[in-house]
Amino acid sequence: MIFRKILLPLPFISKNKPKYSSGKKLGVIVLFFATFTVAKLCVFGAPLLLSNLLNLEIYGTIEFALSLGAYLGIVFNYGTNASFPHLVIKRSKQGFIGAFYLHPILLSMIFLLLIFNIYCDRLSLSQSLPILIALGLSLQQFYSTILKSFSKPIFAVLLDSGLFIILTILCLCIYFKICYFSTLLMYLFIGGYLLLLFLISYLNFFRSKLSLKELFKKYQIILQFGLPTILSSFLVMTLTASGRVITEIFLPTSYVGIYSFYFRIAAIVVMLYQVVNILFFKKIYLSNSDELDKYISIFLFVILLLGVVCRILVPLLFYEHFSILKESYNENQNVYTYFVFQMVFWVSMTLNETFTYRENLSKTVNTYFIYIVLCYSVAIFTIDLFHTVSLIWIVITQTICLYLATECQFRVFKLESGIRFPKTRLVNFVTLLFLILSFLYSNILV
Repeated sequence: MIFRKILLPLPFISKNKPKYSSGKKLGVIVLFFATFTVAKLCVFGAPLLLSNLLNLEIYGTIEFALSLGAYLGIVFNYGTNASFPHLVIKRSKQGFIGAFYLHPILLSMIFLLLIFNIYCDRLSLSQSLPILIALGLSLQQFYSTILKSFSKPIFAVLLDSGLFIILTILCLCIYFKICYFSTLLMYLFIGGYLLLLFLISYLNFFRSKLSLKELFKKYQIILQFGLPTILSSFLVMTLTASGRVITEIFLPTSYVGIYSFYFRIAAIVVMLYQVVNILFFKKIYLSNSDELDKYISIFLFVILLLGVVCRILVPLLFYEHFSILKESYNENQNVYTYFVFQMVFWVSMTLNETFTYRENLSKTVNTYFIYIVLCYSVAIFTIDLFHTVSLIWIVITQTICLYLATECQFRVFKLESGIRFPKTRLVNFVTLLFLILSFLYSNILV
């Protein structure tokens, strides 16, 4: 009975938006920002803590597993992060909510199959870790999307960061010598988190009043909408997060750790994007394009400015506190600089992706993205053929491809919907100029 009282009042059990009196609004806002700060510090801090607690080789292996898990998570999620707001918010089909809860039930079957294969020694813990991470990422994204759709940002923040909160707890246990790191221990921490999410999923599913026939009929529609977004998400993931995979292919695993470290400290500014995305997720689906262009362009300029400030301050403040920074900064400071510019394109493309789903333009955008990913691959292999692939070349190539991807999105918006984003494009172009000037200065003029 106590467990039932704890779980059922959670906001993702109900679709009704909570109403607050004027006296409580300030408290709710303070609580949100406090929750967000703690949660995102876990997202930002957990991998960096691991980088200090583990040797570079093991840290690189975990980052590689996180990267593969993100790819697999796209398949496991099956576009529900796009289909839920499109069907429930934009098209107001509230009757589909119950059918969505069938999805995590099916994911729980994959989890049970994974445990069975490990028990039978068909998969090692290291081999299955990316699958476990993928299940965690897909489940928390599923629930976070629902929470954001119904304007429940506090719980959305917690779910959106859940896996990294678990990793932070693991890091603290290792730091205070409560336990020692092992793949099995990491597996137990993440597995326990998954079991909690699956339990909540079953409670939601059995509360659905849909008949089995209606349930599967609506779930089929959900999958039909989500299918093209899988390719879109996969292509976006390749453009934004494939650097660790490429680094693993062409360079030693320790370089995956170096790449991930500088990527993550540059991504501090992305926390601001996540605040905006959570608080204004619903508004992005309902606002007109001119209003979006104005606010997104200002937001991207702030991201660029904060990135440059962090680029100056982080080495000054934290050089002595992170072993990777101390050992690799002199050789990789340009990598950090290029990541700062990359974050602007990363945020721009991700915001555009939400707009793409809103206008149902995934199929058209995917065509352009396929060509960009092919050019990305050809560029890397050409560099490997005639030169030497290094972290700098990987980051530069990836950043330019991200800029091209945003331009393709804007072209599709213009051709298919007659929508223009001139101010946002201007900010992106200025950022590209800074990137080129920085590259020329550090590699040719100096």
